[in-house]
Amino acid sequence: MCFYILATLFALTATFTDIAAAPFSSNGSSIEWITCGATSTGLTVQCGGLEVPQDYQDAASGKVTLKLVKVLATVQPSKGSIIYNPGGPGEGGRADVTGYAGGHVFVTLGGQFDVISWDPRGTGDTLPYSCFQDSIDRQLYGVITPQTSNSSDTAAGRVWALKGVLASACADQARDYGELVGTAYSARDLMQIVDALGEDGLLRYWGVSYGSILGMTAAAMFPDRTERVVVDGILNPHDYYHGTDSSQLADTDAVFAGFLSACIASRDRCPLAKWGLQSKSLSQQVFQLLDQLKSEPIVFGSDLITQYLDYDKLKPLIFSQLYDPLAGWPQLASLLDGLFANNGSQIASILAPSAPPASSALPQFPDLAGVEARLGIRCSDTTLRADALDEIQPLIQSMYAQSALVGDYLAAAQPMACTRWPFTAKERVETDWNVNARHPLLFVGNTFDPVTPLASAWNASSGFVGSSVLVHNGYGHSSLAQPSLCTAKHIRKYFTDGTLPPTGTVCQTDVAPFTNESFEDAFTSLNGSIMK
Repeated sequence: MCFYILATLFALTATFTDIAAAPFSSNGSSIEWITCGATSTGLTVQCGGLEVPQDYQDAASGKVTLKLVKVLATVQPSKGSIIYNPGGPGEGGRADVTGYAGGHVFVTLGGQFDVISWDPRGTGDTLPYSCFQDSIDRQLYGVITPQTSNSSDTAAGRVWALKGVLASACADQARDYGELVGTAYSARDLMQIVDALGEDGLLRYWGVSYGSILGMTAAAMFPDRTERVVVDGILNPHDYYHGTDSSQLADTDAVFAGFLSACIASRDRCPLAKWGLQSKSLSQQVFQLLDQLKSEPIVFGSDLITQYLDYDKLKPLIFSQLYDPLAGWPQLASLLDGLFANNGSQIASILAPSAPPASSALPQFPDLAGVEARLGIRCSDTTLRADALDEIQPLIQSMYAQSALVGDYLAAAQPMACTRWPFTAKERVETDWNVNARHPLLFVGNTFDPVTPLASAWNASSGFVGSSVLVHNGYGHSSLAQPSLCTAKHIRKYFTDGTLPPTGTVCQTDVAPFTNESFEDAFTSLNGSIMK
């Protein structure tokens, strides 16, 4: 899963005149790079295309074109290319690498490497995953389907039934490619990119969130070609491929508690803190609010998107904002403060979709995939299937037990959908996860991550011989959530000369939530200190 943050000082705000029409050239097994713009900080961006087999097990299946972007190194000669994947699953890489995350990655690497990304299968316009004939049908499905499995006595049954409707729609609309978007095929695409770069044929890669699964999968499939792989914000590969990943939520409630504690400690800058003076704790009040919203949704206008809030809408909002302690936590605090105060205009200001600044020239890459892309990739990877809701009740209950806050949301979002999925990836990784890669991997895990707990980093690392776990002592999703000079130094050193930190090394973060410090300040420090 990825989080979305406003562009920062070093975000790669591009000056493309028409990125959607940027030229892409595919020359079989090589990439012809064409300059297609420059960032606002003067970094050159190139676009390219690469034809790969649509079906690696059927030579007659034809080709699919992967569309790529490359941000050129500023320190010449370049030390080579590092391929970046932002996760999801379902996120296109081109927009991410030319936006916030790409800025973070580029500065961490000191401008010494070309940074490349692409839209994996099922994302962007690469075999775009869409199960509905038009956006109206998709919107209607989203409105009538509960987002949680515990919002009412009938919610679980409704979720189960409507996920079946979705599965039927996907079986029809995605029948030509539904089994071709799994992670194993994307790993093969990744190695096709490596080959086409014409460097040394070895993989150098930084993957975040689901991108950690893709990186571990590629390393397991191609261990002799794995040169430098950083996986950051790590999913447990055992649980992911079996569809039983309730372990994702091991630290979610602790992150929520950390959000509330940080707010109270910064009461001058956190409007929610004043409610902590009541006889009930802030946590109790939030859970009481959620229970109230089950039967008493808040309506403060006629727009059902921005002026209506109920239990099903608030849970995923809380979850998503926990990803980002610097930008998301203040927004969440303002939203909850508005709800406690019954301030409709304050609530609406948080829920209203934010338009990019008028002067923004961020590149706009076409995204033809629907929201089903996440399920299309994840669910085709998993082995878990069920014919009746009762069969997965133990898994659902385990998710409730892991997180009182959002266990019922993730249960509805993942296993209740995947157990009904009509497609299984044509190739899946069958391994005991005892991988001896050419060069050991670097695992980076946050101490408090709402969806990829530190325990998953330790678990995953145990399956890769010689790998190291770098503990990023911060909140939020992946090391991108709170910048750390220490973490950046270790990642850069690993990519530069292969040096792994001693496993268990702990790095502190440099920016605290609810402070006047900013990403701009942090990145300036990173840029000035580790460019040397």
